[in-house]
Amino acid sequence: DTKNEANLAKEQAKKSVEAFEKIQPQVDSVKEQVIAATMQAQKAEEAAKDAKVSQLFAQALNEEDPSKAIELYTQLIEQYPDTAVAYYNRGCQKGILHEDLEGQLNDYNKAIELNPNFIEALFNRGNVKIVLNDNAGAIADFDRVIALAPNNGEAYNNRGAAKSMLGDKYGAMADYDKAIELHSNYLAAYMSRGNLKYGLGDINGALNDINKALEIVPNYPKALESRAKCYRKMAEAEQDDEKKSAWIAKADADEILKSEFDARAKAQKERIEILNNIQL
Repeated sequence: DTKNEANLAKEQAKKSVEAFEKIQPQVDSVKEQVIAATMQAQKAEEAAKDAKVSQLFAQALNEEDPSKAIELYTQLIEQYPDTAVAYYNRGCQKGILHEDLEGQLNDYNKAIELNPNFIEALFNRGNVKIVLNDNAGAIADFDRVIALAPNNGEAYNNRGAAKSMLGDKYGAMADYDKAIELHSNYLAAYMSRGNLKYGLGDINGALNDINKALEIVPNYPKALESRAKCYRKMAEAEQDDEKKSAWIAKADADEILKSEFDARAKAQKERIEILNNIQL
């Protein structure tokens, strides 16, 4: 009896295996369908998310009011907190408003946390750090930008400004030189280098750079002011009375021209404010 039971069990097991083998293709087919349906659902969910992100981004990018754009980016971040560019764009909008430096810094920090090679966020964070007087931190950010984008002249220029504020005048000079080498008509770099040369006593070198700045932007008020300072410094060192008078006359002319441009700019600003108030 025991032997018969064993044989019967073996026979049942064999039939079970055969039955399973027969339905195995169906089981596999069901598994494949489940996997395909799951993947399809995930893709649909991702597509819906992408569509919502795109919609919010489009709204924010087309919004001309920085305050409203900040609100839209905040909504986007609340729903999709891992979107690095949303933090970056919100930080940029705060920068347009010229306020909330700590908020800008936090947004750029988060964007960089999510994307460590986010060049634009690193660059902007460096600029904010300069304003916050964290010049060493700014240099570190510009170092990273330059490592990622060696031809970024603005990063060299701004790193030069941070170095200058830390007293590294010759390091700053090298950065300004590189910025100008990369961009031959870089107004800010010529102005920065010219003012640095003036501070180091190289008045002729400063005058050359300021004149170059005025070639790029004729009658640029800040350049006129700097050139007038150079002319007055040259007048101080001049022994010949006639030449001294000539330098002073040039300085006077630049200062008068600068005053005229300042007055026009002020009047234009006042007109814009009046128009804005009328529209309101």
